[in-house]
Amino acid sequence: LSGRDFHDLALPAAVMSMAKADGRLSHSETDLYKAVLSEMSLAGAAPMEFEWLCAHPEDLFKVLAASPNASFKTSVIELLTLMAIHDGALADEERELLVSVSQHLGVDLDMRKVEAATTDYQVVVERNVLERGALAVGQAGRKVLSALGRASAATFDRTKERRVDGAGPEQ
Repeated sequence: LSGRDFHDLALPAAVMSMAKADGRLSHSETDLYKAVLSEMSLAGAAPMEFEWLCAHPEDLFKVLAASPNASFKTSVIELLTLMAIHDGALADEERELLVSVSQHLGVDLDMRKVEAATTDYQVVVERNVLERGALAVGQAGRKVLSALGRASAATFDRTKERRVDGAGPEQ
């Protein structure tokens, strides 16, 4: 791979490394990762080189640090911060990786701001979970009520048929 191709793989590799830093990959992290990839052109991407970068963080940091573009480096830290807090929590492993990458890239990182953003994001995540839960319960509740209504109607219809036939209700 050329240096440019390697550089193009470094950003998604860094984002994936952050997503997996706490040892798990949540659905929200997967969704964010897919959104990041959708904004990138990775034509001709080499999976082996991508995996290699993910497995060798020191080399990954060197590739990212090689960029002369300071705004790119700042954007990398912002994106990694978003990924780190995207599930509503900042694990120690994610914190350590953020600090390490920011040091390698020479980008100032205010962990107080990251912690505050984590708290704010946690509120949003919890609200979304509660809303989805309420929606699911609401949908399940409607299905249960609908099923009960059908069962009740069917029982009423059978009872009504027995009365018409002169059999009367069952005792």
